[in-house]
Amino acid sequence: NLLGRSARFIEDTKRFSALRRIAWLEERTWELIKASPRLEGRLEKVANWISDIRHVPGAKVFTECMAARLHLVDVEGYLFQLQRAAEYARKDELVAIGKRFHTDVALPGRPIRRITGEADLELRGGVLVETKFRSTPLTLDEGLHLQLLKYDRAVAEGQFKSIRLECNNAVSMAVRERCSMLSNAVDIADNLVENVEPLRASHGVG
Repeated sequence: NLLGRSARFIEDTKRFSALRRIAWLEERTWELIKASPRLEGRLEKVANWISDIRHVPGAKVFTECMAARLHLVDVEGYLFQLQRAAEYARKDELVAIGKRFHTDVALPGRPIRRITGEADLELRGGVLVETKFRSTPLTLDEGLHLQLLKYDRAVAEGQFKSIRLECNNAVSMAVRERCSMLSNAVDIADNLVENVEPLRASHGVG
């Protein structure tokens, strides 16, 4: 439905037909996406991915956040998350994007406290998916360590059923060993690059 849309947006729909299906896409968000030099050569693919997730809770907020960060290096992590979300949406497996949750976590040397976590993707069957985009193998850092602790506790509390870690590059042995030490098994899928090219290399995003 293009009622109320500008002539400029309607003209864009002739090239990017997926825009016609995204009723909630605001024109200022689309202008940010369209103007980004980072998306040169892949704008149609990105528009199609956004269309794929259009009915999923969290899709609008995610898309607007991604568009606002297109000038930053870490947006490649958002684009990888979008690509993975679209793939699951096409298979009718995607439940939510950016699903917030709260869980009790005991950090080293600190008392147990209630903290907020966010699942990049939630799939049918209660699967929590964390996506990582890296130009080198995924290594274990403090941020990922904390994320894994939150996810593990959320599964232990019954908020999710299982954890899946997805990376466009290889996953280091340190990360695999840390995952193996958690109370709940982590399904690791790495080297997921076939549908992401030509994403530009960046370090530690997502």
